[in-house]
Amino acid sequence: MMSNNRIAPLEINKEEFKKIGYQLIDTIADFNDSFSERNVTSGKSPQELQKLLGNSPLPEKGSPTKEILANASQLLFNHSLFN
Repeated sequence: MMSNNRIAPLEINKEEFKKIGYQLIDTIADFNDSFSERNVTSGKSPQELQKLLGNSPLPEKGSPTKEILANASQLLFNHSLFN
């Protein structure tokens, strides 16, 4: 059961924000270089993709921004239809 006192600070200092942003740009650039080596689709059904995203409630404690972006980009890059 979730409490009303969820710990998920939104504050991130300028240097950490820039560091994470540049890492994301590098990840996207690497991904862009790999287009010719990738399939157009993973062939997973919408139900399989939904399972990857999960159906659990939001966590009581937030995750680090770097971790969230890394996980989100890998999910997107590995299961995108490249539209």
